[in-house]
Amino acid sequence: MSPDLLVFSFGAISTGAIALVFAFKWVLDGRRFFDLAWTGAMLSYALGIASITLKIGSGAAVAGYAATVLFWTFVALMTMGNLSFAGRRVPWIAISAAAAVATAVSLAIRLQDSNHGYAFIGAVTAGLYFWTGWVLRRLPMIGAFAFGIFAVRAAMAVARPMFVGTPFLIHYSVGSFTLNFIVGATLLAGSLCHSRELLVASKRKLRESNAALVAHEAELQETNRQLEEQAIRLERLGGDYAAALQRAEQANRAKDSFIANMNHEFRTPLNAVLGFTELIQAEAAGHGYDKVTEYSGYAHDAGRTMLRNVDRILTFVALDSGERPIENQCFQPKPSVCRVIEALNELATRRGVTVGSDIDRGPEVWCGDERAFRAIVDELLRNAIMAAPQGTPIRVLLTGDDGELMLRIVDSGPGLSDKFLRTVGDLFNISEHVLSRGGAKQGVGLGLSIAARYARLMGGALTLERNQPNGTIARVLLSAAPQSPANPIRQQPVAEKQTA
Repeated sequence: MSPDLLVFSFGAISTGAIALVFAFKWVLDGRRFFDLAWTGAMLSYALGIASITLKIGSGAAVAGYAATVLFWTFVALMTMGNLSFAGRRVPWIAISAAAAVATAVSLAIRLQDSNHGYAFIGAVTAGLYFWTGWVLRRLPMIGAFAFGIFAVRAAMAVARPMFVGTPFLIHYSVGSFTLNFIVGATLLAGSLCHSRELLVASKRKLRESNAALVAHEAELQETNRQLEEQAIRLERLGGDYAAALQRAEQANRAKDSFIANMNHEFRTPLNAVLGFTELIQAEAAGHGYDKVTEYSGYAHDAGRTMLRNVDRILTFVALDSGERPIENQCFQPKPSVCRVIEALNELATRRGVTVGSDIDRGPEVWCGDERAFRAIVDELLRNAIMAAPQGTPIRVLLTGDDGELMLRIVDSGPGLSDKFLRTVGDLFNISEHVLSRGGAKQGVGLGLSIAARYARLMGGALTLERNQPNGTIARVLLSAAPQSPANPIRQQPVAEKQTA
């Protein structure tokens, strides 16, 4: 074997060994892209040297072509590895396309068969080595050494044409391939240093994460302690609330029981008082005792008022507790309204107001709870009579159809404040004007509460609004209950439109 073949064979084997070491590192050390690229570059360089060795030994032209292809493959892979090692984006498609174009041009002009071609290849190799050294210069501990090695290798690549045709070419080749082995080893050391840097950075981040985790764990423990304290407080509050709720329910049951018992206790003596006052009135009238008749009439009226208030309180309690069921049936709303107006004519006369009705546009038959409907009309009309100044009219209007029923009661009283209008139907809500009229309280504030609750039970609502320029409009909109054979129409004589 000639000395040239021996030298090139040594170069191919040593560079191939470096490629195998790179491949082993790529497998074991995170499979980083620059390790893979440099593995391919070293392998391409080793195969290129082997192709040149084959060309020298056999003179085969194909070996020269293969060496050219493998050279540009080496350039492309080294470029990709350097960019990846530097943390830059690797445009591998553009680099591969450029290498393919350079390979095609080199083969077309037979670059590998001319001295100028060898000089160009040496210059490209020198630039590539110098750039690689520049990339590795920032490595700790070996950065300066790596840059120096690659700079020397770049200089040798440029100087190769000076040794062609001289007896020193064999010495140059030995030094060049030896330096190639050192270059590959330096590149491997640079990769190991880079991996060490990454490992150190990972450990540092791990320590920082661990410290943050410890701090977060401490915060979680503090939060857990606060939550446990809150849970204890909530449990205590829950127990207090349960006890308070139980006491409230007991008090409510006691209240209902008291009111139910008081109903009997009030009604029995009141009925006796009313009966005896009626007897006194009859006897006094028969004997001409006018004063006795007058005074017994006052007592009788007061007893009736007290009995009515007892009934209203019981009604309110039943409505508020949900014990008052709705009894739907078909009835005639016009006669119901007329009967309420007729029953309150005496009160309207005493108060000096007139009550007129406009109910012709109301439905002839409507399905709902007649007793609840009449209670709504009675409470609202009484409120209007009590609030209206003397000599002012009150209008009762009824409109609707089979599906909805609209009741409006319009008075010309002093009107209501915005605060009162917003709280209509609240418990025992009494207008300021009603309270101050005549210097004494008028009523107990049950009327609107009872009317509002009846309206809600019948699927409707009670609203109050100002009647310009003075007064109030009480408006009730009710929804009809479904008709069925179990809801027969209750026939009533239709009274004439009442005006008192």
